[in-house]
Amino acid sequence: MTDITIPGSVTNLGYYAFANCYNLTNVAITNGLTSISGYAFQDCSSLTGITIPNSVTNIGVQAFNGCSSLLYATIPNGVTSISFSLFGGCSSLTGITIPNSVTYIGGQAFVGCSSLLYATIPNGVNIIDNDAFADCSSLTNITIPGSVFHIFDYAFSGCSSLTNVTLSNGLVRLGNSAFADCSSLSSIAIPNSVINLDGQQFSFCSSLTNITIGTGLIDFSVDAFQGCSSLTAITVSSGNTNFSSSGGVFFDKKQTVLLAFPNGLGGSYTIPTSVTNIGVYAFLGSGSLTNVTVPQGVTGIYYGAFANCGSLTGIYFLGNAPILNSGDTSVFSGDTNAIAYYLPGANGWGPVFDGIPTEPVWQTTPHLSAPSPQLGSGQFGFTIIWATNAPVVVESCTNLASPVWLRVATNNLTGGTASFTDTNWANYARRFYRVRTP
Repeated sequence: MTDITIPGSVTNLGYYAFANCYNLTNVAITNGLTSISGYAFQDCSSLTGITIPNSVTNIGVQAFNGCSSLLYATIPNGVTSISFSLFGGCSSLTGITIPNSVTYIGGQAFVGCSSLLYATIPNGVNIIDNDAFADCSSLTNITIPGSVFHIFDYAFSGCSSLTNVTLSNGLVRLGNSAFADCSSLSSIAIPNSVINLDGQQFSFCSSLTNITIGTGLIDFSVDAFQGCSSLTAITVSSGNTNFSSSGGVFFDKKQTVLLAFPNGLGGSYTIPTSVTNIGVYAFLGSGSLTNVTVPQGVTGIYYGAFANCGSLTGIYFLGNAPILNSGDTSVFSGDTNAIAYYLPGANGWGPVFDGIPTEPVWQTTPHLSAPSPQLGSGQFGFTIIWATNAPVVVESCTNLASPVWLRVATNNLTGGTASFTDTNWANYARRFYRVRTP
């Protein structure tokens, strides 16, 4: 059977009515039909098009699932929901307009429609269910209207050509991996109404460079951006009462916890002095990160914080060894080239820190201010800028050709600075100074 006409006297097509009619190419449905039951045209792999009359108000699950040659289909204006896998696997379908009467788009409704170029979602849809548009690899743009308050798990995952996504205010929840593996998506703005980013929502969006987060976010997990290798900036609205950002890095509101470091940022990074804890997987997969300076106030580092940072060679700690919060993954898992450097005199350090070697070292060369003779007071002085709260020795000699260095003073670098004065400077024709650790 290749062609069929269904007369207006027929009001219902039963379950599996034309399922597996592999040679069926054309179906004409006369106005009068009100219901198409589940699986009615499933796997009619030669069917190229179908016009469903406006008299139809119900279309059952998987009614056109597997119709791999279907190029077009109309959904009548009386239908209120797109049922489960209605057009799943319709790999030739190029476009779909969903009528204003629809309030619900079911799970896997268009899954695997790999030729789908556009899908118009009307204002009135409330829910987009699991995998609804998953693997629609030709879909380039999607606008989510403000009526949609919940996008469920994997709804648009694998839409590899999706370059533009507009999320409207009104959306409250984004499901796990909702836009995962959308490898062409370059930016996304999360509206103020969204409260959660807690489950790989944009994971492995390899072209994503920036994300803007609105005021309403209250629930966050770093794996929301896992594998976003091009991400360089996470920007949080100043009106958000739970989170903040600085330099593209994601923090809690008071910036005491570093939550997420964008994978696309590389080179050296100095953690702000306000930070006391580095969160779970905070730097995970930052492949271009080479050096990190950890301020004195950091007392805790959570598991996997620096895992799989393949270019990381130096972590410079300016204080005592932080507490490591054990979990599924060690802090430096996969960091085969990393060394933890610490300041002499700091406490809690041994030869190994969570599996990586340690070395005592001054984190920078000291900076000395220009010498400043103070003739009126009979003194000579300069300022030393170096390691916070560490001691430093000042020595002097009179002959660099064969020096005999003598201790002049020991200073404590309170706040990273110390002032040195020499009351005997005028007693010498020349005098040279150096600084060192005690």
